[in-house]
Amino acid sequence: MLQNLLGHLYPNDLGNDIPVPGIEYELQNLNLSAEDCLEYIVKNGFGKPYCWLQSMCSIATVNKNKLFNHELNLHKWTREVFARISKRWHSWMSLTQQVRGLVYKDVDLYALRENIYPEGLSCSLVQWTVISTEEFNVQNSNLLTNLPSDNGITYTSYRAVIVRGSAKMECFIRIPSNYPMEIPLWILSVHWNGRHTAMNNSAIKMMEYWTNSLQPKDLEKNHRLLYAQLFRTIYSFDIFLETEGSMQTTREYNKEKPYISAFAKRIRLRPYRYITKGSIHTFKQ
Repeated sequence: MLQNLLGHLYPNDLGNDIPVPGIEYELQNLNLSAEDCLEYIVKNGFGKPYCWLQSMCSIATVNKNKLFNHELNLHKWTREVFARISKRWHSWMSLTQQVRGLVYKDVDLYALRENIYPEGLSCSLVQWTVISTEEFNVQNSNLLTNLPSDNGITYTSYRAVIVRGSAKMECFIRIPSNYPMEIPLWILSVHWNGRHTAMNNSAIKMMEYWTNSLQPKDLEKNHRLLYAQLFRTIYSFDIFLETEGSMQTTREYNKEKPYISAFAKRIRLRPYRYITKGSIHTFKQ
């Protein structure tokens, strides 16, 4: 966890290279390569030679992109580094508490401040468990084909199950080690009158986008990202069932959520977005 905390303070600064200019020539005199030196440093518990750490000592650096930097204002730089470490630490502590609460079912979904519409909560979260990376990667979604290279990032994956009546939704969540620089990724699969994913149903594709588009900067003060993503997903599932149910011969789900139109435009957008404006509370496209 320590390396995850320190290794993602700045983009592409993972401590896997020695960033000091001309270090190769100095090491040649000692019959060492840069790789040998780095292995010795890490093996003997000296940590990793991050660029930000060299800058705290006013040592000039050249990063992986061959950009030269020599920090001279040590007071300002040190304060910035410690502020980043503190921010990442608190973000990770909050995320860990959220995951623990979901795994052990130690949360009341109705009482969480991230639940923007508690009186309309029709679905139930019945499971949140750890899964392997392989189990996550076999899911059927375009999101997996467009992912960037790991770039030194590791992931922890989870499976959540949400139910309402005979319908079930499986959520596959991947949390990156560089959080909050990168946010949790959700892949959704609905089991109701067949299996619906982003690959065969545009409504699920839009649901995935709505969940994954949430950013920390979009949150209200003191709101927690993972919980907020969960409630976006739950209410989107409700909206999907209620709008889709209106077209079924035998209705299992009636309209319970406040929305004006079930579909909009030619692409039949669902009203996944919840808005409040004065005394008006409604879902809209």
